[in-house]
Amino acid sequence: MSPVFDENSEKSEEWTQDPPADPGLHTLLQSLKQEPPADYFEQFWTELQPQLTPAVSESWALRLLRQLKSPPALSVAAAVLVIALLIPTGVLKTGQPLLQAEAPTGVQEQTEAQSLDTSRAKTLPGGGRVAARNEGLIAQNQPLLEDANRVERDQDKAVTEEPMVLGAARQDLLAEDAKTKEERPAAPALKKDNQARKIPILQGYNQADYLVKSATLGVEVARLDQAFSSVSKLMTEHGGYIVSSEMSRPEEGTATARISLKVPKQHFLTVIEQIEKTGEVRSKQIRSEDLWLQLQRQKIEIDDLQTQVNENKENKAQQRALKRQLREQELQRQEFEQMLRMASLDLVLTQKAPSRFWSLGDVGEQLRVRLNRALQDTLRMLVNILVFLPPLLIYFGCAWLIWLLLKLVLVTRLELLSPRALSIAYLLGLLFFPLAMGGKDLFRATLLFAALLTAGVGIKTLLGRLRKPEPPAVAPADQEET
Repeated sequence: MSPVFDENSEKSEEWTQDPPADPGLHTLLQSLKQEPPADYFEQFWTELQPQLTPAVSESWALRLLRQLKSPPALSVAAAVLVIALLIPTGVLKTGQPLLQAEAPTGVQEQTEAQSLDTSRAKTLPGGGRVAARNEGLIAQNQPLLEDANRVERDQDKAVTEEPMVLGAARQDLLAEDAKTKEERPAAPALKKDNQARKIPILQGYNQADYLVKSATLGVEVARLDQAFSSVSKLMTEHGGYIVSSEMSRPEEGTATARISLKVPKQHFLTVIEQIEKTGEVRSKQIRSEDLWLQLQRQKIEIDDLQTQVNENKENKAQQRALKRQLREQELQRQEFEQMLRMASLDLVLTQKAPSRFWSLGDVGEQLRVRLNRALQDTLRMLVNILVFLPPLLIYFGCAWLIWLLLKLVLVTRLELLSPRALSIAYLLGLLFFPLAMGGKDLFRATLLFAALLTAGVGIKTLLGRLRKPEPPAVAPADQEET
């Protein structure tokens, strides 16, 4: 049986005591004795009404318009504008190169049948260009041709000018000149087939000035690297240069270095003597070739071509062909002058083979060679990694970001696009993207990637704001009656 509460029953001492011993009960009794404020119910209703009224969902278009004025949207617009300004216009046009090199005038005028080979052209000291072979010449020496034309005009002018005499003496000279021309037999017309002429003998001819010198020298040295350094220093001292060099150091056998040199002709023998002192001479050969006859024939050929150019002024096509041949002859003459000024030396350096019983010095040399080779291989591998790694990181990073965005769009879960993963990918790209673009456009590439970073962050923030769910309307909970 449960006890029944009786209002008339005897109360406990806690309720009969005045004031009550419990402080909380005392505070409650004091608050009940006071009257509530006049606006108490109005404030209570004002706070309760928004919770009881159901929330009206905002339309998607209004939310989008409000987000367009937000800072993330403005950052995206600014980033797009920067990207449009930084990307070159030539990249957007497919099938059109960014730079179009203009061909030289002499090359544009030539026909296919008489095209010139410029694949192995080299620059000469006069400013012209000449190929490695005589048949592969190309003309880019317009100042030289203008000087030659001016000299020819001066010679013609000097021949055709009348003597500066006055009075009756002038008339007598003219009459005598006309009579002499009538009695003189007519000169045969110039043949255009460039027939051979008698080469005039030059007065004061010095054969040493027309000799082309070349030599082949083989020297066995104790240290190949030191001998190579000595040869390079020797070329610098005497005004020569190294055309090509090739060095081979096999695991077993003799190390060899083949060097092609160009030396001024006046220092040719001195250089050979100094190279011979670096080791033991194994082979030696010196050659000379006289170019006087070729130079004289070439001079006659140039004169004939110049005469034909002056006579064929009406036929433009034939005149262009003659001018092209004239430029080729001028450049060939420059090549001959270069050959007469610089001598050629083919040098073969060989290192002595080590003895069968190694000494302590040989062991140290072998260790040094092996360590240097290992260091070179390691550095080459690091360089290859630094060259190929940035583009790979860029490509895989872009593929990773695209995959994350596709998952975000398809699965519609914003949590898949982790902010930490996104920042790591952007930081890696910010470090390696300018290196992949190259040093020439380093500043532009850095700005471009910073703009892409800003656009990505802005788009992510906008998507987060648009996809954020609205808080549902919660009714106030009823207070329990005490």
